[in-house]
Amino acid sequence: SDIISTMTKTCVDMLKDAIKAFLERNSSLAEEAFKKDVLLDKFYVKTLDQTIFSEVCINNPTEKMGLLFISRFLERFGDHAANIAERVYYMVTGKRIKVELGIRKEV
Repeated sequence: SDIISTMTKTCVDMLKDAIKAFLERNSSLAEEAFKKDVLLDKFYVKTLDQTIFSEVCINNPTEKMGLLFISRFLERFGDHAANIAERVYYMVTGKRIKVELGIRKEV
């Protein structure tokens, strides 16, 4: 799936950026990595929609479940990379990135 490939690339980019931000003490790069999580979440929802309503997947439930699991695991991977970026941002600036970006915690 093209979306899975895009999600994978986004995850790898996020982790690379988060690690580089840590090594260079770069809050801007940490913020960039953190913001990519929103994009990854959108890809995840799109994957769910496409997988659930795809005729190919209706006829092949094993493939359907595989795509759902892979997209979920990639989304979680992105969450972990975003957490690293969030910690780096705090370490460098002393500020919480969610407050700085105006992101409210969802309950």
